[in-house]
Amino acid sequence: MRDNIGILISISLLTIMVIVSLINYNKYKKTKLKFLPWIFILALFTEVYAYFLAYNKQYNVWLYNEYINIEYLFFIWLFYQYIEKKRFKKFMIVTTILYELYFLISIIFFSGDINVMQTYPFAFAQIIIIVILFTFMIQMLSSNNILHIQQYLIFWVAMGLLFYYIVPLPLNVSENLFRSDRISKEMVAFLHNIQFVGNILMYLSIIYGFIWSSKTYTSQ
Repeated sequence: MRDNIGILISISLLTIMVIVSLINYNKYKKTKLKFLPWIFILALFTEVYAYFLAYNKQYNVWLYNEYINIEYLFFIWLFYQYIEKKRFKKFMIVTTILYELYFLISIIFFSGDINVMQTYPFAFAQIIIIVILFTFMIQMLSSNNILHIQQYLIFWVAMGLLFYYIVPLPLNVSENLFRSDRISKEMVAFLHNIQFVGNILMYLSIIYGFIWSSKTYTSQ
């Protein structure tokens, strides 16, 4: 029951984020951020459909595997557009290729099943994205953008994603340990609560950004 409430809260906030992103679309429709609503709509569809599958006692892990892979590639691509250092952009390309190869090899050769959550490839991708986000934030804080940093939509997106990827990272890394019953159910529940908090912080940060960011700075 408690898990269902958490899922419904997450879906509700994700729905609000989609609506707010569309209402404020005029702010960023001509920028690199113009595809944001569509990745959020895809996320909403995934969550609703996954909930439907679980409710009907059907596998939904394959759906999460597909969506999460798309999500990671999208956000790496998005911040690639904003990163200025050419050497770091090469790092992004190389690590993204390594991640995608790791993801495919893990499904084909290691797990052999799309219905097995690709924990380690996803943890690897999360670390890549966290490094990218920190690099981007340092870039913003080291430039003149710092004077109006709270007015940039991309700043709030980066902040939200940092919450989203950093907070639940211990959970994602530990998934295999859970299957080996080496962690108590209480610890599993605690880590899932941490993941839930990370999701909520991301939704609130990005919703705030959509509402309060300035078109003047977002469109630069």
